Amino acid sequence: MTEKPFASGFEKPEIPQLSAADIQSVVDFCKPAFGFSEWVALRGAQKPYYFNLDKVYAHSQYTARFHDIFIEFIKDIAKAEKFRFLLKEIPPVLGFVCLDGAPAGIVQVRGLLSERLGWPTVLVFPEKRLLRARVIPGDGSKSFPESVAWLSGRYSLLLSDAATTGESIASAAGALRAFGSKVFGAAVVYNRDEGADISLATVNIPLYSLLGPTDIKGIDDELSERIQVGDKETRDFAFVMAEAG
Repeated sequence: MTEKPFASGFEKPEIPQLSAADIQSVVDFCKPAFGFSEWVALRGAQKPYYFNLDKVYAHSQYTARFHDIFIEFIKDIAKAEKFRFLLKEIPPVLGFVCLDGAPAGIVQVRGLLSERLGWPTVLVFPEKRLLRARVIPGDGSKSFPESVAWLSGRYSLLLSDAATTGESIASAAGALRAFGSKVFGAAVVYNRDEGADISLATVNIPLYSLLGPTDIKGIDDELSERIQVGDKETRDFAFVMAEAG
């Protein structure tokens, strides 16, 4: 049985919406991350485009502004009333979802988030059922011990570049649960709008995103026209979480 941090019937807390100027800045930053060749998602699904933040960090004049927006976005999630009640003024753990063979992506801002927010972070490798916490300055010290025993009883917020089905996020939540940490939400830069939010809701993980296909429309019509949104796939991830743990 999947242990959930919220009671049944829980509704996703609302957070402040990005301003039009901030959405423009996020689109400007993220545009090079879109690539239009087929790639294979989890379980062999063919997708007509991909989202790879590594292509952005190689050369972008918008990085500093994006980081400011992303940090405020993360803070807004943690400040939502229902989440503040759970956290009880104890900073959440930021769990970075790391998949075998996947680009580094948002993991590249791990040190920056630790420094700017002062929150502990951990790398989550759901396919290996492994966590790594080395060299994290989240509590003001130079590093946490490699042991992740300190995670027990803590609430975590998962971070990833993008969400497609949500399976990798659910797997990461299962891995964290095995170490005693409950995931209260997930945040991604880009949501492909293919059912991840609905599927993650089956295991009480609210999904938040900076950007989605509808946000791009009207800001960059050329990019918007090339993005093909796939069919929404809704799955119950209780088994996925149990298997990962």
